[in-house]
Amino acid sequence: MLNIDPVGELDFQAIHLDQEEADQNIYEFDLSMWLSLKQLAQVNPKEAEHRFGLSTKAIACINQAEEETLKLFASGVITSFKLETDEREILQWLAQSPNQIFDLNQEGCYFNITYWSLLQRATHRGLAVANVTFGVSLQLALAVAQATDNQLRHLAHQEIRFSPCFHESVIQELIEDDDATYTVLKKIQQSLNNTKKK
Repeated sequence: MLNIDPVGELDFQAIHLDQEEADQNIYEFDLSMWLSLKQLAQVNPKEAEHRFGLSTKAIACINQAEEETLKLFASGVITSFKLETDEREILQWLAQSPNQIFDLNQEGCYFNITYWSLLQRATHRGLAVANVTFGVSLQLALAVAQATDNQLRHLAHQEIRFSPCFHESVIQELIEDDDATYTVLKKIQQSLNNTKKK
C-alpha cells in the first residue's frame, strides 16, 4: 500500500541513504544515460547540450572521458539526472487518453519507457524512495505509481529533457581528479539537495 504522506519516510530515507542497497537496474540505466550522452556529444554536441542541460565546456569534457571514468558517475541509489521537463506537462500527459497504436520505430522510446518503468518500480518500495532516487516530486511519483502500462508507454513517446542533479563543475572534477572520493561525495550531497519535497 502506498504511503501518500511520506514526509517522515523521506527524512529517514535521506538520513540512511548510505545504507540503501544499490539497485543494479538503476545503476545500469544511470550508466547507460552517461554512455548515451557521450555518444550524442560525439555526433551532435548541440543536441546533447539541449537534451541534458549542459554547457559546451561540459559536453566537450564528457566527450573526452573514458568509459571507466564515466562509471564513477553512475549510481544504483540516486540517478545522476533529474527531469528538466515541467512536471505539470507530464501530469497532463498522464491524464490524457493514451494512444492505442504506437510508432515502434520512434527513436528514444525504449530509453524513455525504461526510465518510467524503473521510476514506477521504485514507487513500490515507497514514494520517498522514488523521490530520493529519481529526484521527482511526491505528486509525480504517486501519479506514476498509479499509471497503467499503456499510460507509461504514452509517456515514452513524449520528448523528455534532463539535467544533472549536481553542478556541472563536478563533471570536470570527477574526470580530472586522481582521487575522486571527495568529488563523489559532493555529487551525492548536491543530488540530495535537488530532491523535490512536494
